[in-house]
Amino acid sequence: MAEPSASNFPAALATFGLMGGTPVNQKSFVVSGAHSDSVQTITTTALISGITAPCYLVVGSTGEVLYAQGISGAQFTSVVRGADGTTAAPIASGAVLYHILPANILKQYVREIIGIETELGVNPKSIDDTVVPGASPSSVANYLDMLANILKTFRGAANWYSSNVSLFNDSEGDPANLGTAADGTSTYTARRDHVHALSSIFSDAAGDPQDPKGAAADGTGLYASRWDHAHKHLVYAVIPVTGVGVALVVGDGKAYLPIPAFLNGWNLVSVHAWVDTVSTSGLVTVMIRNKTDAQDMLSTALTIDANENGSDTAATPAVINTSYDDVATYDILEVDVDGAGTGAKGLIVTAGFGRP
Repeated sequence: MAEPSASNFPAALATFGLMGGTPVNQKSFVVSGAHSDSVQTITTTALISGITAPCYLVVGSTGEVLYAQGISGAQFTSVVRGADGTTAAPIASGAVLYHILPANILKQYVREIIGIETELGVNPKSIDDTVVPGASPSSVANYLDMLANILKTFRGAANWYSSNVSLFNDSEGDPANLGTAADGTSTYTARRDHVHALSSIFSDAAGDPQDPKGAAADGTGLYASRWDHAHKHLVYAVIPVTGVGVALVVGDGKAYLPIPAFLNGWNLVSVHAWVDTVSTSGLVTVMIRNKTDAQDMLSTALTIDANENGSDTAATPAVINTSYDDVATYDILEVDVDGAGTGAKGLIVTAGFGRP
C-alpha cells in the first residue's frame, strides 16, 4: 500500500484513516534496536498507545518521514519508508519518532475538498431548467438542472419555480399546459378532448403512456392508456329515461342525449341499463339509436332479465355495433324502450364514450 494520493469522495466517504491519520498532540516514541533504511517494521521500547494507524512519523535524527499503516503492540507495521517526499535512511537504536501532520495530509484534505466541489459542480444553486435530462449527470448541479427541466415540463410552466402555478394547474386554476391540444390551443384546459396532453411525463418512447401494471385486456404487455385501450379514457352519460318509480312504456324516443363538441369523433364503448323496480316477468329491452344517422348503435339490445335490476346480469349481454358506434358534435342519441317487462319502473341508461 502507499500514502493517500487521491480524493476518496465520491466513491467513498472520507475517514481519518483514509485521510492519512487521526491528529493527536505531542506523541513521541523511542526506537528499540537499529533498523535499516528498507525495513518496514519499526520496533519501539514501549507499548504504542494514544495513536491509531495509519499515521505519519518523523525520525528526529534523520528527518525521514515514515507512513505506518499498522500498529501491533510496540511495533509500527507496514511502514512506507521515505514518505512525503523524504529520503529513507537507517534508524539508530534510541532514535525518537515524532507523530506529525505532514504536507501530504494537508494535500489530502485539499483533494477531498476538490472532490466534493467537483461532484457538486459550479454554482449548484444556480439552476438552468433548459438542460435536457440524460442518463449520466456530470455533477450534482447538472443533476439539479435536469430535475428542474422535468419539473418545469411536468408543471407546464415557463420555469421550474413559478409560485403562481400549482403542480397541475395554471394561474387561472385550469390544468397546466402539458402540450398542444387537438384543436390547436396552447393551454391545456379541463376539457376532456385534451387528455392526450399528458404526454412526456407518463409516456413511453413510442408516445404511449407507461405500463402501470400487468398486461392489457387484449394481451399486450404495455397497458396504461394507449388509445386502443379506450376504457382508460371514458366519459359517461347518465340518461334518466323515466322518473323514479314511473312505469316503463314501450316506444321510441323515450329520452335523448345531444352529443357535446368535446365528444366529437369518440365512440360508444359501454352501455348499461337499470330499473329501480324489477320486472316480475318478461325482459326490459332497450335500444340506443343515433337519431341523426338513423342507425341503431347496438347489434344486440340492452336487456334486463326478470327479477333483476341491471343489464350487467343479463343472460344475453348487449353488443355495440362497431360500424355505428362513433358520434359527432350535436348528434342526437335516443333511447327506445322495445320491451317494458311487467311492472318495471324507473329506467336509467348509462352510456360510456371513449376516444378511438
